[in-house]
Amino acid sequence: MAIKTLIKKKSGQFTYSFTSSEICSEENEILTVYGIDIKGTESSAAVRDISCCKNDVLGLYRLICEGELYPVHLYDVVEDFLSS
Repeated sequence: MAIKTLIKKKSGQFTYSFTSSEICSEENEILTVYGIDIKGTESSAAVRDISCCKNDVLGLYRLICEGELYPVHLYDVVEDFLSS
């Protein structure tokens, strides 16, 4: 699975990346999914298959960048996003 970085932004001590990759669905269709990576000097986190909806994940990415989210909180934020 090749991961493409679509947007990369350095903010504070972290680098935030908006990514895309392809997965195979249960129906053997190739789907493009979008995700977010956060990298810092001492910690990092990535969720690479948040949703197939580019605009939704891009909106979440912008909020994460604006709030300078720490990597340790990424999974909880994504979980909250998906449950809303």
